[in-house]
Amino acid sequence: MADPLGDLISAAAARGELEQLEDLLRGAPDVDVPNKFGRTALQVGPPPSMADPLGDLISAAAARGELEQLEDLLRGAPDVDVPNKFGRTALQVMRLGNPAIARALLSRGANPNLRDSTGFSVLHDAARAGFQDTVQTLLLYQADVNIQDNEGNLPLHLAAKEGHLPVVRFLIGHTDTKVGHRNRHGETPCDMARLYNREDVFQWMQSYTRGQVMK
Repeated sequence: MADPLGDLISAAAARGELEQLEDLLRGAPDVDVPNKFGRTALQVGPPPSMADPLGDLISAAAARGELEQLEDLLRGAPDVDVPNKFGRTALQVMRLGNPAIARALLSRGANPNLRDSTGFSVLHDAARAGFQDTVQTLLLYQADVNIQDNEGNLPLHLAAKEGHLPVVRFLIGHTDTKVGHRNRHGETPCDMARLYNREDVFQWMQSYTRGQVMK
């Protein structure tokens, strides 16, 4: 049976509904999950526009983690941040658990601080998913550790919310992240860990804040 998520993703792609598509993709284990007709979101995207088709090819290679193909495409690309048909760059849609893909794009000048319609940067995505290697790679290329999404969340908020203790410890121990920053709901990263029952993160952050000056 086809995965119903594939139908939802493909429908959002076909209608060009970017915000809905982004929300669905965050919950998708595979960007190429097919719909009931065996077609992927990229295959059923909105009608052709003036977008550079090279952007679609680069983004597809990055999303699939195809490093060799990506590097070949980048050699012919005047702009590493050329958008795909959805207005997203390759760095924004890359396979997050593959820091080599991130390095290939960032070393050629990809902007790590672009934000999507929800205000998420790639660092938000990587921290939320718990990919510490990718987080570190992004920060080596000047990703803003204190960039906020539309709700005022830092990447640290999302790592704490999802219970990714290694990422939380890295961000606090090795960057200038603002540990006490409050989002638009008045919540600190430690509050997020408590609200979402991430007990190990909550206990560690409490121990940290008792012994350290809040940044």
